[in-house]
Amino acid sequence: MKRLLNKDHLTHPFVFLFCRVVVGGVFLFFGVAKAIEPQQSFYASIRAYEMLPDVIVPTFATVILVAEIVFGLGVLLGFYARVSNWALVILLAMFIIAIAQAMIRGLYLPDCGCSGSFIQMGETPREVLSRDLLLLGCALWLSIKDKARRYSLDSVLS
Repeated sequence: MKRLLNKDHLTHPFVFLFCRVVVGGVFLFFGVAKAIEPQQSFYASIRAYEMLPDVIVPTFATVILVAEIVFGLGVLLGFYARVSNWALVILLAMFIIAIAQAMIRGLYLPDCGCSGSFIQMGETPREVLSRDLLLLGCALWLSIKDKARRYSLDSVLS
């Protein structure tokens, strides 16, 4: 009897497309959600992690916001897919480190800052960490295994 999930199923182009839509869509959605709200609330979320000096928080917030939108769109559309995937892997690793250190230090995080104050997800730090680890796994898998880049702008433009 054939296994339900074998290597051929996991490397099917539609599976990669689904992962691209999920990973890219999450980052694009969260980036846009933060972009349409007052920036002060996102700054406050970043400050709650107590990792950065206050003077660089506005610049850091802007870079994160732009990176989420640009690379989320890149992954979603498959445009500069390899660069976009690895950029999101780096962002996710950074987010995971931030959440983990906040949990270890027992910091109170009223909001993770993922979607800004525009959408209150009500997630605990553990739930955010779990979501980010799952997204990291998908982004890594896309970065390493998606060689064909079918159904992407990269394949159309090459």
